[in-house]
Amino acid sequence: MVTHCGIIFDLDGTLLDTIEDIATSLNSVLAAFGFPIHSLKTYKGFVGEGFELLVKRVLPPDFNDPILYKKILTQALASYEEGAIVKTKTYPGIEELLTKLTFQKIPLAILSNKPHSLTQKSVAALLNRYPFKAVWGARPPFPNKPHPLQALKIATLFKPKAERIFLVGDSEIDIQTARNARFNSVAVSWGFRPVTKLLAFNPDWLIHQPEALLEIIRQTIKTD
Repeated sequence: MVTHCGIIFDLDGTLLDTIEDIATSLNSVLAAFGFPIHSLKTYKGFVGEGFELLVKRVLPPDFNDPILYKKILTQALASYEEGAIVKTKTYPGIEELLTKLTFQKIPLAILSNKPHSLTQKSVAALLNRYPFKAVWGARPPFPNKPHPLQALKIATLFKPKAERIFLVGDSEIDIQTARNARFNSVAVSWGFRPVTKLLAFNPDWLIHQPEALLEIIRQTIKTD
């Protein structure tokens, strides 16, 4: 019988609601360069695959100036570094979930496509009570999710059976990462992607509140 499992969480849209700070930071840079800004809803579709791709997506479709792009990217990163935790907050029920998982001594980690320094800054500010085994963001030269490399490296820190590692996230990127690593995928409906899109990628589970993860873990361990 498997007596424990490991859980890898995505960060933005899963544990933390970061979209307002992302939008505010990038919109300020777009406006400074004379480009149109975007709504929160639009940003929810843009995020998830790394900061460089996010900056490319916020620019006009016909934009094609590599030198200017690098300047915009540098300023966007600086703007977000400064404003990363102004309105960012944990989703309802997340702290209670993490407290219960910690009490149960289930190993936890975070894997994000957000820049590594910003991932660590956000977690240090808002989730520092919890003993994550790893808090990893985008760390060149390691590939971003959905490539499974970093998820598999985290798994070596847990050392449970791979089929009993759960990867929890709010996007198709997280579902694909779990599948690529042969982990269990748990999609959450409170994040940045619509439920219809999540279901199209066939997660192992779709949950609508954090507490539901506890029941998944209980039932999974019970049936081993």
